[in-house]
Amino acid sequence: MKKKNLFIKGSSVYLSYPSSADVGKDWYDWFNDDEINSLVGKYPWPNSKSDQKKYLDDVRRNKDRLLLGVKILKNSKMIGVISLSKLNSHHRSAESSIIIGNSKYKNGIYALEALALLTEFGLTRLNLNRIFSSTLLINKNAHNLNKILGWRKVGTCKKSHYYKGQYVDSVIYEILKENWIKSNKRPSFGNE
Repeated sequence: MKKKNLFIKGSSVYLSYPSSADVGKDWYDWFNDDEINSLVGKYPWPNSKSDQKKYLDDVRRNKDRLLLGVKILKNSKMIGVISLSKLNSHHRSAESSIIIGNSKYKNGIYALEALALLTEFGLTRLNLNRIFSSTLLINKNAHNLNKILGWRKVGTCKKSHYYKGQYVDSVIYEILKENWIKSNKRPSFGNE
């Protein structure tokens, strides 16, 4: 079965270029979830299908960001989004982010594989030297993803985000190309 808009294929997920049809499914509604908005530091404005479509159109015009949908390989269900942003061709760096919006898939292998695929793509195909991410100290799933894949904690930003009535710290992680190349966590692309 041909996967629509397949960009990078793994063993249980694939990353695809989001389409307008993806907007009308669950994607727009994930950003009406208070917990998701709080964990990613998004201001809790209501989100609609038209807002999400405008966001997608804006991202498509912006060449310093690569946004991909995370889809289950066996049924093409979109369960999240992943991105490289702040792409800097001079410093060969980018910031990663991942949101698994479908709560049924939050604690599974899917996020781990998606981040491994994006890391491999960024460091080997885009020839980036460094990818970094920031996550709230209270977001245990994000910390575990980074640690399992060998990302290194490089710092803490004190009281950087307002979360449920209090200020909380965020942690910065990074992975360098020289460390990733030696890693046993590297995936092979299923579409090669």
